Amino acid sequence: MNIKRNILLNPGPATTTDTVKLAQVVPDICPRESEFGDVMEFVSKELTLFVGPLEEYTTVLFGGSGTAAVEAMISSVVGDGTILIVNNGAYGQRMCEIAESYGISFIEFKSSPINSIDLEKLEFVVKDSKNKITHLAVVHHETTTGLLNDIKSIG
Repeated sequence: MNIKRNILLNPGPATTTDTVKLAQVVPDICPRESEFGDVMEFVSKELTLFVGPLEEYTTVLFGGSGTAAVEAMISSVVGDGTILIVNNGAYGQRMCEIAESYGISFIEFKSSPINSIDLEKLEFVVKDSKNKITHLAVVHHETTTGLLNDIKSIG
């Protein structure tokens, strides 16, 4: 199949690969049909099993933008801890704003919006922090600049 390729010059969503496009070529499912409920139940169960037993954990699925997902994560996961947020673009900045608006303890690690994260400086911030850092947030693909953060090295 020959897929038409447009170059997107806006900040997200990013241009997708042919494999991603082809994975989305499936029949539509009506949210009022049992098939939709089956898909939601499967996704919920598998996500829950990813973190632990079904008897101890649950997953809540809801629709929304990427920002809605990030807000849900930051506002419900961090609790009394401190989150270290790597800010190297508009979406990292947005995470800082979300944490601040919820009164969540966070440390902002500013990094270049066009160059790789300096892992030595990041490690220093983690070790030198007066607050015990309990969570780390970094945008994998900062689509506003095209920067792809190496989350494997960060982890």
